[in-house]
Amino acid sequence: MSGGQMNMNTNNRTGKLVRFTLNSLAAGALASALFAATGSAFAAPTPIADNPAVGGPIGPFFDFKTEDPALFDAGSITEGYQALPQLSSTSVPTVVSRGVKVLGAIAPGSAGAAYFDTHTIDYVMMDVEASPANNFSIARQNVKVVRASLLSNTAAIGNFDLAPYPNGIDSTRPAGSQVQATLDNYHFVNGRMAQPALYPGSPSFAFAPAGSPGRHSDFFNQPLSRLSLVSQAMQLTTRNGNVGLPTAGVAVTPGQDANDQLVPYVARFNNFGNPALQNVGTTYDPSIAGPGNGLLSGVDLAALTLHYRLRGATSYTTFETGVIGYSQAQQRLDTECGWDGGSQAAFNFNNVFTATGKVGYNTLTETVNGASTTPITSGVVWSSYFDGNVQKMLASNLTSSTATISFPSELVGGFGFAAGAGSTFTVAGNSHLLEEFDLIGGVWTRVAAAESAFACAGADTSTTGIGIPEPATVALMGMGAVMIFRRRRTA
Repeated sequence: MSGGQMNMNTNNRTGKLVRFTLNSLAAGALASALFAATGSAFAAPTPIADNPAVGGPIGPFFDFKTEDPALFDAGSITEGYQALPQLSSTSVPTVVSRGVKVLGAIAPGSAGAAYFDTHTIDYVMMDVEASPANNFSIARQNVKVVRASLLSNTAAIGNFDLAPYPNGIDSTRPAGSQVQATLDNYHFVNGRMAQPALYPGSPSFAFAPAGSPGRHSDFFNQPLSRLSLVSQAMQLTTRNGNVGLPTAGVAVTPGQDANDQLVPYVARFNNFGNPALQNVGTTYDPSIAGPGNGLLSGVDLAALTLHYRLRGATSYTTFETGVIGYSQAQQRLDTECGWDGGSQAAFNFNNVFTATGKVGYNTLTETVNGASTTPITSGVVWSSYFDGNVQKMLASNLTSSTATISFPSELVGGFGFAAGAGSTFTVAGNSHLLEEFDLIGGVWTRVAAAESAFACAGADTSTTGIGIPEPATVALMGMGAVMIFRRRRTA
């Protein structure tokens, strides 16, 4: 999976599914009209209850790549990892799992199709990329096979980099390289799970966008901006009938796709097919690129994962780490830490992700240092989630200078922010900050005493590692050694 468009041949490069926080879409038979009209909608997914014994929502976690049978948990719904076995027309899993990966077409009547009749599968992760002229049709046919099954007909089904965008336009892509997975194509496939590719360093992102403060910011804010666009297209702020949008006190009917799953593919780095970010052979050395062009640290990746959650992601799928010496196990720990809100007990975001919790802010207009701007041009971004009268926020500054964030016209849940010092705060350069706002007198008012630096215990803080492309088999010459990494299996 190179992060390219869905209709490009990327040789079935698959990723890893790590965790879900929502149950599969609400149970119930699906009418045949699901395939005849794109306006069909599922009931809202039911959030899994908090499990204090494990410090967060009950899993499951999935691993797309592992061959370690110890990671299987016999299908029980626990906060542990399950391997995600592959299914095809002729080969079916031999172990129990909540999900499967599919790399091609599933023929109706095949052994693979029959598997869905005898096993309850909640998540189907497709990587249909090998036939550019037919990818959408193949993906749609696979959806029909699963929907017609006896036990898996309510599964969430996604395909690599298939997601809707406002008006079919993804502004994070290079000029002349717009994504083909438009809103119409997303509805045509009709799997009810969006899976945008969010790999920092991917050629699917514009190189050196106008006004950018540097690559370190780009590696963070370009993926975040793409996720936000998908969230906007899916109208995720209307999930659960988000009160106060657009008029305070008025319940909103969820948008057509607001109850779909949003499960992006994420990684710390992946410059496959991107010569603009290959300065030593096929690798990327930030020390050569100069100040402001470092990789994301493990802490940055954790914070980015939390931003995804705050902006509407219902889970995520990790891929190869893309950084030498940074293990898959550590990437799982860092992304999980970020998803839970960091290692600060007072700011565990699982406390607000309930049936009534709502996406607070997923737009790309913000006020930084007194000027209206965007995350890509400012290097600064904030995201939030609110439940009732409490809003919790993560603010990130990927530049080297202190930034002041204010809210002169921004709305969350239809309510504005207190004027002046009642809401304004600063974020130091290259840091992430957690904030709380309470709704007092009809305005969001900052709780200064609640401010906390975002952190993940044990996470890598370095931005100077060597970035590598997929697959993770690469020879590094001219460094006194040749480093060989094990190639990922795709079968």
